Amino acid sequence: MRPRLWLLALTLTLALTGCTGLALAPATPTPIPATPSPTPEPAAAQVNGTVIRLADLEEEVARFEAAQRSLGIDLAALGDYRATVLDSLIDRRLLAEAARAAGTSIEPAEVEARIETLAGGMGGSDAMGAWLAANGYSYESLTSALTEELLAARTVEAIANGVPQTAEQVHALHLLVADAGLAEDLRIQIVGGTADDAGSGSGRLRAPARRSERRR
Repeated sequence: MRPRLWLLALTLTLALTGCTGLALAPATPTPIPATPSPTPEPAAAQVNGTVIRLADLEEEVARFEAAQRSLGIDLAALGDYRATVLDSLIDRRLLAEAARAAGTSIEPAEVEARIETLAGGMGGSDAMGAWLAANGYSYESLTSALTEELLAARTVEAIANGVPQTAEQVHALHLLVADAGLAEDLRIQIVGGTADDAGSGSGRLRAPARRSERRR
């Protein structure tokens, strides 16, 4: 009996040891995959930290090309019109930002009223929808573009209102004579104050005698 008991005890000891070893083994952490960052949309330009999307530029170029073709204009004769279209988008963005910096805002109701006016001029919402599709606009993109246009217009208006109605006028007198000596004599009269301002009409420049007569 003793050998059997000894073998049984040894078997239980080994079994318990094995179980204890499995329980204490450190678990391998499962790596968590990193969350992929969104891929930024291709940009045509950056204006003071804001992006003009390449897709917006392409849509604007397509509208420009369609407008020129409708007028019978050869696009090949226009040169680098893509750069011209991009410049206009940049200018619009700058003017709109200037308006926002000055505290100007455009209410959504104003934009909606402009769109309703456009739709009315086209013959209704169905015609407006067809125009949007033909010109590559969605309602949202048209709203965004129109808002920026209105802001830019406010800046232009503010600049125009800041220009004074009157300005200092400067009168310049240009005399063309064929003789260098005569020109110098006239210059001396003007600088010396012997001749009045020709624009006042109160005096005259006196042409000196010919040099051949002075030798007599």
